[in-house]
Amino acid sequence: MWFHMRLLEDCNLACASCYAKNNDRKKTMTVDQFQTIIKKIKSLKNETLNSDTIYLSGGEPLLHPDIFTILNHACRHFKRVHLLTNGILIKVPYLK
Repeated sequence: MWFHMRLLEDCNLACASCYAKNNDRKKTMTVDQFQTIIKKIKSLKNETLNSDTIYLSGGEPLLHPDIFTILNHACRHFKRVHLLTNGILIKVPYLK
């Protein structure tokens, strides 16, 4: 089993085929909400679950204002943290 959390609805693209295009793009999970959910997940894991993987998505998770705080927290609690991104905001120095 693994966990999947949508951190926000905002996206830097406007794809015609996007299933979420009609969502409220202002919805964003706070760091406190994220930490509370992780705490609950960890308590469930101790009782019944055996998972070490979490997927973080959005919208576009790299638009979250506290993405690095969230990633740090996730990495402390899970062996595998997957960031589901469209990749547009990732800067690769050798690509122009």
